[in-house]
Amino acid sequence: MSKDWVKDVAQFQKLIGHNPACDVERRIEYLKEEVKEFEESWHKQDVIEMADALGDLIYYAIGIALVYRIDLRPVMDEIHKSNMTKTPDPSDYKNCIKGPSFKKPNIALALHEGDLTDV
Repeated sequence: MSKDWVKDVAQFQKLIGHNPACDVERRIEYLKEEVKEFEESWHKQDVIEMADALGDLIYYAIGIALVYRIDLRPVMDEIHKSNMTKTPDPSDYKNCIKGPSFKKPNIALALHEGDLTDV
């Protein structure tokens, strides 16, 4: 696996003869199943199973994005940039808030910048 997960998932989809018109509802069920598996492994504090569930969630999410020709690389960059403008919540040290410096992610721009020609 490379550091370009989008390209890797696209490569897998080509390997198995993925049909882009595949039933997205089925993929949503897969996502739900992985969230449930993560929750169950979290309750057991089974880090190996938590990691497996999280990895599968990411893999399925990228696969769904590819169905819709969404390049998640610039989308994630934009979300990260926005998250970095959040402020720690003074009343809950484990949380962040959208304070005065918060900048909403420009997802439309990220979608425009996306380029899946290499996958």
